[in-house]
Order: sequence, then structure tokens, then C-alpha cells
Amino acid sequence: MQTQAAVSREGAPHPRIEEIELGPPQAGELLVRVVACGVCHTDLTVHERPGPRPMVLGHEGAGIVEETGPGVTGFAPGDHVVMSAAAHCGLCAACRDGAPPYCVEGFARNFGGQIWTGKNSDGVARKNLVQHLGHAQTCAVLDSLRPA
Repeated sequence: MQTQAAVSREGAPHPRIEEIELGPPQAGELLVRVVACGVCHTDLTVHERPGPRPMVLGHEGAGIVEETGPGVTGFAPGDHVVMSAAAHCGLCAACRDGAPPYCVEGFARNFGGQIWTGKNSDGVARKNLVQHLGHAQTCAVLDSLRPA
């Protein structure tokens, strides 16, 4: 599937909107048709710093679940969802104490272009792209927007 994304490339003066190839969702992933999103100052800061490239920027959005990967529970095609970065381990003292923004792995998970398993992430594109924060999205179903 072809889609568009804000892509950061090494040496580019600014991110550009590019066509990318999007693969099907893998285990534990959702394919969400994004209807609203933003690229914020955090994304622009990531663009200006060294790191894995090319990289898909953007980590906040809202959309509709199109497809679920194997093992996904609690979401179904047609669900309206909001997505926000939540790259935390869930295991360190901060996470166990209910303070995931202070996770000891937070910085690496947010800015390292890695997926939860620690393998190099190609983000949603599955073709030589990494994604800033997108690998660790928290999705919430908006029950008030769920189709009747």
C-alpha cells in the first residue's frame, strides 16, 4: 500500500512529505488510517540531530483502524483511535511506580529508531525507514466515536 509520510533524510534542510510503501501490520501492530496528525517541535529536533535515517516523523494522531496484526486484542477494524507516544519499558522502577515518562529506557526508545524487541525498526514503511516514536504508540479506542 502506498501512503505519504514526513520523512527526515540525512543532510536535508527539513523533512519532506514522501510516498512510502506500507506493509501489512505485524504481530501486535495496528494499521491505522490516519485522519489527523502533526509534526511537532520534538520531531523537528530529532530531524536536526544525528541518528538513523531515513526516518518517518510524527508521533501523535487520530484515525481509524483498518487492520490488526496477529495477537492484537481490544481493537477491531473500524475503531476510531487516538495515538500518542508512550515509549517506556514497563519494567523499571519508574514504570512500576506509575511514572512511565521517567522510564530509564525512555530516551533510547523515543529517539533511537528501535522497536520494542530491540531490532532495527523500519517503522511503518517496512522498507528501509525508521520511525521516531511511532514504534511505541499507545492507542486508545474512542468509544463515543465507535460506529453504531
